[in-house]
Amino acid sequence: MEWTEELSVGHGGIDEQHRQLIASVNALNAAFTDLAAGDGGDLALARISAAAAAFLASFQSHTAYEELIMHQFFYAHVERHAVHHATYLEALTTLLAGEPVAAAVRVNLPFINSAVFDHIERDDRDFGAHLRSIGLYGRV
Repeated sequence: MEWTEELSVGHGGIDEQHRQLIASVNALNAAFTDLAAGDGGDLALARISAAAAAFLASFQSHTAYEELIMHQFFYAHVERHAVHHATYLEALTTLLAGEPVAAAVRVNLPFINSAVFDHIERDDRDFGAHLRSIGLYGRV
C-alpha cells in the first residue's frame, strides 16, 4: 500500500498518521514476506510479532487522535465514525491475538490491509468533505 495525496483528508495531523499507518502495515507485510521466503527463522517470527504489536498500537493511537480532531471541528458523524473505529479495533485485536502470531498474520493479512485502506479511503473521506465545507481543508 502506498500513500498518495488522493488519500489526504486535508488535516495535516491525520494525514501524517495515515502515512504512519500505511508504513506500519507495510512493515507487517514485509516481515511476513521475509518469513514466507524462509528468511530469518526465529528472527523473522520476532519481526512479525513486533510489527503486529506496532501496527495495532499505531491504529489504536490513531483512532483516539482522529476522534478528538473530529470533535474539535464539530464533525456531525463522529459517533458513527467512532463505532467504525471500535469495530476495526476489536477485529484487529482479536485477529492479531492468535498464537502463533505469524499464523494469525498469515490468515488475516488481507483483512488487515483492507482495514487500513478502507478506513482511510472510505471512512475518512467524509471528514475531508466536512473540512472543505467549513473552509479548512489543507489549512489545519
